Amino acid sequence: MAKVATVSAKRGETQLQVALAEAREQRRIQLRAARLLVQVVHPLWSPDEDSRILKMKSQGIHFTAISDDLGRSRIAVEQRWHRLRAVPQVQQLLIDFGTSEKRWPDALMDVLGAGGAG
Repeated sequence: MAKVATVSAKRGETQLQVALAEAREQRRIQLRAARLLVQVVHPLWSPDEDSRILKMKSQGIHFTAISDDLGRSRIAVEQRWHRLRAVPQVQQLLIDFGTSEKRWPDALMDVLGAGGAG
């Protein structure tokens, strides 16, 4: 977002104009992430859980400990991890999408539904 602010500042735009440009850019990034993550949407999982699985696994934490943390079976967590890894740059996409404790369909609809309001 710093790039947007720098370019906007050079144009002599107001703080409000800069903030609006940054919000539009963030929204564009979030929608792109949503489009790419749609292939891993599952009604029993949330973006927050997916992020936690990927983060903990990248720290070398065993599936058993992750499953205990999430209150899920080890095999369910392991299968979800494998599915998530099929999406290139999935961790960054989840960051761009934003975390939500809502299950995927609801979280996705919140993001996509907000697009119609602007």
